[in-house]
Amino acid sequence: MKLSIRNAEIGYHGRTVVAIDSLDINEGEVVTLIGPNGSGKTTFLRCLAGVLKPFSGKVEVDGIDIYSSEGAKLRKIIGYMPAEYSPPESLTVKEFVEFWCTIYGTPCNLGDVPIPLHKKIEELSSGQKRLLSLYRLFLQNPRILILDEPTANLDINNRLMLYNKINLIKEGRIVLYSTHDISDLPIFATRILFIKNGRLVIDSSLEELRRNIVMIKGNIKNLLSEIKLIKIYDKNKFLIRYNGKINELVKKLVENGNEIEEVSEISMYELYELMMENKI
Repeated sequence: MKLSIRNAEIGYHGRTVVAIDSLDINEGEVVTLIGPNGSGKTTFLRCLAGVLKPFSGKVEVDGIDIYSSEGAKLRKIIGYMPAEYSPPESLTVKEFVEFWCTIYGTPCNLGDVPIPLHKKIEELSSGQKRLLSLYRLFLQNPRILILDEPTANLDINNRLMLYNKINLIKEGRIVLYSTHDISDLPIFATRILFIKNGRLVIDSSLEELRRNIVMIKGNIKNLLSEIKLIKIYDKNKFLIRYNGKINELVKKLVENGNEIEEVSEISMYELYELMMENKI
């Protein structure tokens, strides 16, 4: 199974918010969408979920446009959780779950619900409402999951439960989710999409993005010609790219008259800053 988007302009009231030339997401991938506020992440996800038809271009599953009459059946295999979804507050948790079990034709195992069944939804915390929305999505058992900020308002335990759930079900499925919490990336993502100003500017694995980028601290007098300087923090702290083994790099730097105090991997926050500054 493959989810594709081609030559798409997406937006509202005739104004393009996001433009994507070409993108393919394959079965088994867990793809993270990141970017600053207002960059178009939610608009992009709504389009892929079959909620917002592009002005031009196509969104396809295995070559069939999901917005065509033939593609209507394909939209049923897409599960979408919007960022702002709130379950009806007059219902109890039990009533909400039973309603969606009926809609999806799914056996109702109320013992699996991670929230007290007797509680009215209006009594739940924002994190519990988020958890209930995720539970509704998993009841649907979709083959394509599109999640807008799924970890928002979740505590650590419930985040871990979500991570484990996605790891268990990702085979045979496509998972695409957005986040503002970049600490999610090493746990979740097999691939990262970075959107800025309505354009897809990075499409890469986390491993590839971080490859050969290291932080060096020390009394650095002579950088090697094969080192690419990415960022200078101060006279004793540099961010560099080196296409080789790090232990070889340290040895060469010391032989070249430099004093090395520390060599460390780039943090996720530093990586995000580099993306924002167009330095990757």
